[in-house]
Amino acid sequence: DVLTDGMGFLYILPIFAILIASCLCVDLRIGLLYTPDPIVSHVEPITSAILTEVNDKKIIPNVTLILIRAPVYTAGNCSAGVEFLASQGVVGIMGPIFSYQAVVCMLTASILKIPILSATVAVDDINDNQIYPYALSATTDFTDQSTALVSFLEAYNVKYASLISSQAYLSSADLVFKALLKKNITVLNRFIVNSNNALEVVNLLQESGVRAIVVQMSSTDFVAFFNVAKKSQLTGPPYSFYGIKTLILIFEISRSNFQPIYWG
Repeated sequence: DVLTDGMGFLYILPIFAILIASCLCVDLRIGLLYTPDPIVSHVEPITSAILTEVNDKKIIPNVTLILIRAPVYTAGNCSAGVEFLASQGVVGIMGPIFSYQAVVCMLTASILKIPILSATVAVDDINDNQIYPYALSATTDFTDQSTALVSFLEAYNVKYASLISSQAYLSSADLVFKALLKKNITVLNRFIVNSNNALEVVNLLQESGVRAIVVQMSSTDFVAFFNVAKKSQLTGPPYSFYGIKTLILIFEISRSNFQPIYWG
């Protein structure tokens, strides 16, 4: 069960298997950049459990994977985390979770020529192979994400929706907005959410009578918004949230006393 659980690492480990398939080493070190944050506190133990199962079941014959951990707190210390893992002789790096951290880590790892893979980073810039030749992501670009998200709403026969986004995700929110219009889904209102106006946005959403709320924002920003929305009874029926890159939140919500919500 562990191998099918959590953060998209199931997609990442086979890539590492390919990278090391021709290596004659018995023990190989894999780096993990993790964020000591309650929102994503499950990432480190899940990753450890996955590697343990890979080793126990000998999924990669004659190879034992050793996990080397390095915490990243802010974008400012991401390079230091990558450099530490490099000093430990890792053959590849997993993480970090948050996009704003991953971009810095991926640049440093590319300079050091260490393969780095993130399950959740969604920044189109990393597709530039000239700048990020060693970076890979399990998340597709924003254009494909927008198409998939809107198709999900269409499948659930959503005709009207609100669109909320954070400042950093405005360009991707524009893609979602255009995709909604192409599918004849009416956007009743659109809000840019920040820490100062979250309660105001929640009140406006409730007053509008909208039931489907499309989310295009970072996980950190959404958790802050969700906590405000929860106090105003916006997080349970009849409201539904639809978003991208929500594995982080699914884990946190499932083990909290949050009311059920729906995700794309």
